[in-house]
Amino acid sequence: MAAPSMSRRAFLAAGAAGALGVVVATASPVVAPLLPAATFPSRRLTKSAFAAETGTAFRFRGASAAGAVLALADVQSLPHGPVDEHRFSLAFTGPSGRRLGQDTYSVDHKTLGRFDMFIVPVGPPGGTPVYEAVVDAGPVRR
Repeated sequence: MAAPSMSRRAFLAAGAAGALGVVVATASPVVAPLLPAATFPSRRLTKSAFAAETGTAFRFRGASAAGAVLALADVQSLPHGPVDEHRFSLAFTGPSGRRLGQDTYSVDHKTLGRFDMFIVPVGPPGGTPVYEAVVDAGPVRR
């Protein structure tokens, strides 16, 4: 019996699907929205969810922060690309005596729970520290 033939298009599609399976199996948070809601808690971490928590305290823990508390100051849509619930930036402010470095931190919040977040100090050097986090998870696929 002859082996079934496969078109180039079918071969490439099968290869892409297999590669995607490998990426999802070792997924970073950027790829993780492809996973079911039960395995990826940040499905609830949308622009609207953060906007509802503006002004509240977020506790950041990491190598350079043992419980630094920052306040969510602002939530904005990203300037380029589609405007949706999964593409936005967050601005946090913190105490001037303790500055956090650019890093990924474990974050605890009373409503949103625990999650990891990468933040970058954006200024100003002499005043109250401001930090930015950019979320660009794209649309959540089901």
